[in-house]
Amino acid sequence: MIKVTGNRVFLLDIEGTTTSLSFVKDILFPYAEDNLESHVISNWTSEQLREDIELIRQQSVDDFNDGLIGKPLTGSVDDKEPRLFRRELVNYVRGLISADRKCTALKQLQGHIWKNGFESGTIKGHVFDDVPKALESWKNDHQCDIYIYSSGSIEAQKLHFGHSVHGNLLPLISGHFDTTTGPKQESSSYTKIANVINRQPDDFLFLTDVPKEAVAAQAAGFTSIIVYRPGNVEVDSDTTLRFPSIESFDEIKFV
Repeated sequence: MIKVTGNRVFLLDIEGTTTSLSFVKDILFPYAEDNLESHVISNWTSEQLREDIELIRQQSVDDFNDGLIGKPLTGSVDDKEPRLFRRELVNYVRGLISADRKCTALKQLQGHIWKNGFESGTIKGHVFDDVPKALESWKNDHQCDIYIYSSGSIEAQKLHFGHSVHGNLLPLISGHFDTTTGPKQESSSYTKIANVINRQPDDFLFLTDVPKEAVAAQAAGFTSIIVYRPGNVEVDSDTTLRFPSIESFDEIKFV
């Protein structure tokens, strides 16, 4: 059990914290990959896809400069014969998915693919049973603000919580942050979040299953809590000693 006072700010990770790892790995990632090519073809002339492709193209340049790929994407949506470029684009994005890259370009494109699945009802966001009740209590009974910080895009986060297995949870959430704020394993990202929300770092409780994220948040002055969920990767003994931990949001008690 972890005892806290009211009027705190909860900053929550998603994967492995509010949501099972298996949902992301077994449902969301395969859906994005299976529907990638059809999404690209059906939205080829849309402005949204143009923006997504430009981000993907820049990511390919960065990967080329870092020696991760042999050449960057060079084609264009406006090519007279776009099939070759589409094939290169799809293959490159599939490589990003396979490597579980956390880059903004991939997460934005995935979010736009998932949008169709969520809005059609094909996908419903998994959320552990203890989460909705805890969010409602934190917000309404204890006047706490609740924010999400995930490597998934803000749009994808809103789809996930807006179309969850427990219904629309967005009214309980004050705001969202993604990798456009900064990497989750860098303390400067958490400092930036505190500045955006205009709260002191020691007001924050950051809940995550990833020790390196907990370390980064702690370095910024946040209180980090490790969350153990079924299927999560085991943490080492140093992490166990360094951070308080919970298996359910029910273990956070207000005094």
